[in-house]
Amino acid sequence: MTLLVIRKEALVGPQQNSFGAFLKDRRLAAGVTQRSLAVKLDVTRQHMSDLEAGKRLPSSELAEGIASELHLSSVDRDLMRDAIARDKEAVPTDLGGYIMDTDLARVALRRARDTKLSAQGWEKVIEVIESEAGDGGH
Repeated sequence: MTLLVIRKEALVGPQQNSFGAFLKDRRLAAGVTQRSLAVKLDVTRQHMSDLEAGKRLPSSELAEGIASELHLSSVDRDLMRDAIARDKEAVPTDLGGYIMDTDLARVALRRARDTKLSAQGWEKVIEVIESEAGDGGH
């Protein structure tokens, strides 16, 4: 249940953030300059500036490097992937394969879309998943 609360709190506000805004916020919170992060990631400072300005998006490898260098939590890593996916208008990279490989996940997502499942409905779905995980089911 605690994981559910953390995720709900984490999704308030940052959902509307672009990847660039997310990156700048987390970089500043870590006390890191664009230049020093660029050096650690083997990209130019201009590349970092372009990422933060929304002029470009990172490759999967660069995104994971950013997450590692900024010591992002698992929740922040998910939020980062979501921000990148929103900017690309695509499915987050960590979910695409799972969705394509799991027939029932696609069925559930389409039914949720077609019935316009509410936030409360999604909270119930998450609670069921968490209880299954707690019982050893996956």
